[in-house]
Amino acid sequence: MTGFRPSRPSSLAAIILLGLSGCGAVPFATQIKLRNFDPLTFDPATPRLAVFAPDLLRLSPGSAKITLVDGRAASGERREIFVLHEVREAEPALDKLRNDAERITRYRIAGADIARARALQAEFAARKAAGDNSRVEIKADIAACRLGPLPARDLKGSIHLMVDPASGYLPLMQSVDIRDLAKAAGTTLEVEVKPCPPGQK
Repeated sequence: MTGFRPSRPSSLAAIILLGLSGCGAVPFATQIKLRNFDPLTFDPATPRLAVFAPDLLRLSPGSAKITLVDGRAASGERREIFVLHEVREAEPALDKLRNDAERITRYRIAGADIARARALQAEFAARKAAGDNSRVEIKADIAACRLGPLPARDLKGSIHLMVDPASGYLPLMQSVDIRDLAKAAGTTLEVEVKPCPPGQK
């Protein structure tokens, strides 16, 4: 739970990385660069999230989303779901960070959801100005499948976030063992990550 702020980047990143809860240390340099980030005023059309996952895994199309749960809305508990769309334009700067055994999948808020995100920012800003310090919960998840058997060895993944073009992509989690994230969530990769549908590459 959090106030009018997104959940900690470390938690958000871990959840997005295969839909598993967990915690990782955000690099100090990233924390410094994000310290002035204001969730009530940023442009929702700008941020990009880059997920570096083992080439064996595929992130399921259409499964990436962020859910905002507002327990103090005037009409009672309200859920707002924002779908994350894959960004396919090439970004050479990101490719330089990828190793040969990784794939990069990048996401942004769907264009159809941007106006709704801006309306929520204005609503929360007005509530905050009026002294309403109620809290909202932000959850993120994404589904993944696998192209073959999962190896017994560690499977590493990373998350990078771009909040504005000037700052570029900032590492939130780097070379995190996805098996550890599954264990921290009380599950296993074998349970969470099923074989991909036939024909998926």
